[in-house]
Amino acid sequence: FSRPVSPVPEPLAPLALPPLGDDVHPLRRWPLQALTMVGSFSSDGVPSALVQTPAGLFRVAEGDLVGAEGARVVGLDDTQMSLRLWVKQENGRWTERQDALSIQRAAKP
Repeated sequence: FSRPVSPVPEPLAPLALPPLGDDVHPLRRWPLQALTMVGSFSSDGVPSALVQTPAGLFRVAEGDLVGAEGARVVGLDDTQMSLRLWVKQENGRWTERQDALSIQRAAKP
């Protein structure tokens, strides 16, 4: 008895993200380039960042998704959020990319 072998999907390939509608959280509405880390704090030992979007200021914690690209916050410290996201290559394969948002301070006059 033999069965036909079906193709095996590429391991760990992320699913395509659905189009973003009006009900999408503001942290996911704009690309990463439109987001700015403006501060950080810790509550009960859990670090958080303050991120400015065109819609206002939001709290971000490790594990949250940010940016229209669906980047996951994988680390936070006083001055930077470390991000991990999947980018589709021209050949159709997905690759993991590391990125970061660093705190932006106003220039002193």
